[in-house]
Amino acid sequence: MPLYPLFLDLRGLPITVAGAGPIAARRVAALVEAGALVTVVAPDIAPALLALAAQKRLRLLRRRWNPADSAKARLVFACTGVPATDRRIAANARRRGVWCNVAGEAAAGSFHVPAVLRRDPVQIAVSTGGCSPAFAKRLRERIARAVGTDAGKTARSLGADRARSLARKRRAD
Repeated sequence: MPLYPLFLDLRGLPITVAGAGPIAARRVAALVEAGALVTVVAPDIAPALLALAAQKRLRLLRRRWNPADSAKARLVFACTGVPATDRRIAANARRRGVWCNVAGEAAAGSFHVPAVLRRDPVQIAVSTGGCSPAFAKRLRERIARAVGTDAGKTARSLGADRARSLARKRRAD
């Protein structure tokens, strides 16, 4: 089934991440950068997540996940590394009408996390629909070489030109 690509504004939205290993740490770093209010639930916490918690950039619950942990979440990420637990988290989210990403078992969740190239403000997302995250990463690397490092600078310059043009048009109307 084809997926519908979109970019979400997560600023101020509660997000729950179950698990705190390397995959969860990557997801959390991107969520925090996007301005989400992240709660991480896991008995063992990766050092990168401990550092973010020390900076008050996320909330930590040092224990196993339970359904109440996701009660107010707008998105859920199941990254425990225990397939049965991740599927249970996804099923709980589905019952509540909340989107859930399941690391390592894309089909069990309701959305996939793409490989992303960031050249602020330009973002390019690549997905293989969960078939091969490693291939998506390789494609992202190829695209990065083709795009180069100036895409963000170009986009900001074009955005400024567009803003001036729109202001002139408004004044003329």
